[in-house]
Amino acid sequence: RSHIVVAVHVRAERAGAQIMLVPASGGSARRAADCRFGDMPDLGWHPDGRHLIAGGIVAEKGGTGAIHTLDLATGRWTRLAYEKSDNDWDMMPAYSPDGRWIAFARNISLSDLWRMPAAGGKPERLTNLRTNIHGIAWTPDGNALVFGRYLDGGVRISQLDLSSRKV
Repeated sequence: RSHIVVAVHVRAERAGAQIMLVPASGGSARRAADCRFGDMPDLGWHPDGRHLIAGGIVAEKGGTGAIHTLDLATGRWTRLAYEKSDNDWDMMPAYSPDGRWIAFARNISLSDLWRMPAAGGKPERLTNLRTNIHGIAWTPDGNALVFGRYLDGGVRISQLDLSSRKV
């Protein structure tokens, strides 16, 4: 992950939407997988560079708001096996630098930060902010999350220390 050799974007057209991979140095785009038209999934890279992770509806009909992984070699979506209610909407998933954890925001507004093991399982609530969250990134050492949050009439950059749980 020290450098990106492929950029990823969503191409939406009348016939549907596709996840596209584009060489960062230029060149032709390659279709990696289909996704639901009108849904702009939150995409992130797995540390191995062979998978993507996405929140929101992605490929499922009816929408579940669940986190999925995409195998770039096969174009196959897989719903991550983890605990969530039908009312939970999980977005902006991001792998920790070591690939052991996934951090994500739960719910569209009145959101909070959560994390779970990368293989799935039981998510752990990390904050009680109940605000709009805009983007999540891990610090390089994996000890904190940096995120945007709605605060005082605007979006502010914040950091959550994972050991103390202080924002």
